[in-house]
Amino acid sequence: MNPADISAEKRRAVKRPVVCFDLEGSSLAVTIENSFRVPSVNLNRCIAVLAEALSRSAMDNEQRHGLALASREHVREHLRWSRDGVVTGDLYSMVL
Repeated sequence: MNPADISAEKRRAVKRPVVCFDLEGSSLAVTIENSFRVPSVNLNRCIAVLAEALSRSAMDNEQRHGLALASREHVREHLRWSRDGVVTGDLYSMVL
């Protein structure tokens, strides 16, 4: 998991939607159910779509709340140290 992914997961863990550029990396770990992905076609389009996503999130309480709940649920389902720690430990055991 790269630093951008970790940042996105931290935001989701505290019920905050993620806004990211639709590039390799973060956008692969971000779903449309809990985040906004801004296409990176050209600078002007990026700015327009980013502004629209942030404005929509700021003005639409229901959508923002839905994204927040979906974000928290994503973390609950996919990021559990009790499970991930065992997998990591098993991987280290296999390598060493």
